[in-house]
Amino acid sequence: MQDVPALSEMMMRAFWDDPHWALVWPGMTVEEVIEGHNHRLPYNLITGREKFRYQKAIDTDSGEIVGYSRWLLPSKIQRNEKQEPGFWKGAMIQEPTPEQRKAIEAEWKSTTINGRTVGLNQDMVSTLSRRLEQEDTRVKNGEEFIELDRIATARAHQNKGIGTLLMQSGLEQADAARVNVLVMASTVQGQKLYEKCGFKYISTITQDDSKWGGSATGSVNHWYMRRKF
Repeated sequence: MQDVPALSEMMMRAFWDDPHWALVWPGMTVEEVIEGHNHRLPYNLITGREKFRYQKAIDTDSGEIVGYSRWLLPSKIQRNEKQEPGFWKGAMIQEPTPEQRKAIEAEWKSTTINGRTVGLNQDMVSTLSRRLEQEDTRVKNGEEFIELDRIATARAHQNKGIGTLLMQSGLEQADAARVNVLVMASTVQGQKLYEKCGFKYISTITQDDSKWGGSATGSVNHWYMRRKF
């Protein structure tokens, strides 16, 4: 949990360059978004710890966290034959003590109301989420995937191969488990990275952000892509 401030700073500033992402937080500065994320991230990390695996990339000269990825495992590989978390255990979040969990939950509640994140454009997010859930079900068609749920590189360290390193490390795990990988790219840069790592295009979901303050031509594409082991 000691990495939370650095992770929040790195991820939120990296995503803030995306106009669509900035619209998700109307009237808020990136500093305010980072502060809120600091309070929520510990809870997000411990919630569903058996199904998520996390990676970070560190600059060996400065010790700075310069990259991050989160992977979602299908149920069939979350536990081994002894019904213990057995796959990619080194990328699991440590189980908190009851006292730590209580403090983490209290911190999360300080920036949420009835489970909803304060400041988030709920209409925009829910509108897109409904469409993505429908497409997600159609694309998977009953198949279980390892999913790259999130990946980010610090702004000052982009285009240095950090995203590729994180991707390759996770894909090695997927290949070892003999499970296909699914990702949704939301930027052209991300799409190019995934193509470089062997992903193939499946489908596109387009959302017009003009309703929420985006430009009249501000349609945003989300590309579903798949990689076979």
